[in-house]
Amino acid sequence: MPIEVDPEVEAHLRHLYGSRAARVVAGARDDPTLLERLHRDGPDIVAQARFAATDEWATTAGDVLRRRTTVALRGLADARAIARVEAVLGVSA
Repeated sequence: MPIEVDPEVEAHLRHLYGSRAARVVAGARDDPTLLERLHRDGPDIVAQARFAATDEWATTAGDVLRRRTTVALRGLADARAIARVEAVLGVSA
């Protein structure tokens, strides 16, 4: 990883993204808020939502939370997580 990341988050990102994991967190050098978790009980971070939008063409919070992260799978797609992703995507409910 190009920057220091919580070990649990790093393992999670490497599992999901493999060699692309460093690209997912690269923007956190300039914006450390990208390392914040989407939900306090899960390992997914804001940088994943940004990566989903910029590199995977995700356009909705539902797409990010259900298909591009493990947030919904873990039952953590609450209003706060949705709002965080919508802010990254620049959309509102």
